[in-house]
Amino acid sequence: MLRVIKVLRGHQLDAAQVVDTVVLDHERRRHCRGTLLGTKGTQLSVDFAEPTPLRVGDALVLDTGDLVEVAAEAEALIEVRAAHLAALARIAWALGDRHVPVEILSDRLRLRPDAALEALLRDLGGQTEAVVAPFDPEGGAYQSGRGDHHHHHDKPSGG
Repeated sequence: MLRVIKVLRGHQLDAAQVVDTVVLDHERRRHCRGTLLGTKGTQLSVDFAEPTPLRVGDALVLDTGDLVEVAAEAEALIEVRAAHLAALARIAWALGDRHVPVEILSDRLRLRPDAALEALLRDLGGQTEAVVAPFDPEGGAYQSGRGDHHHHHDKPSGG
C-alpha cells in the first residue's frame, strides 16, 4: 500500500503527475485518515500527524512522488434559490450565523438536508429543491489548511 506524505493544494496541481483520483464525501475530506481507494484501484494510507482537511482539486503526494487527485462524491443535498440576490444574501447570512456548512454557487446555495433549516429557508423567501451533487462547502473564516485564504492586518496607529 502506498503512503501519502503530504497534500498539494489545487493551485499547485500538476496534472501530468496524477495517477489516480479519490472520490470522497465532505465528511471524509474533513477527517481524512486511514485507507483510501482510488478510482483506478490505488490503495493509499493516510496518517498525518495533524488533522488535514482536503479540498476538491487538492492532490495527495505519495511516497513514490506520484499524485492522487481529490474529488467530491455526489451526496444528497438541498439547493436554495431566491427571487432576488438580497434574499439569497439574507439566507446565506442566516446559515452562516448558524455555522451551517454551505457551498456558495453563482445563483444558489447548497447544504445538507435538514427539515428545520428548510422551513427557515422558505420563511426567508428561499425555494428549496432536493438534489444529488458533489458538496464542496466554504471553509469558513477559521479553517486552516486552505491555500487561498486571506490574512487581514490592522493598519498601524499613529499620525
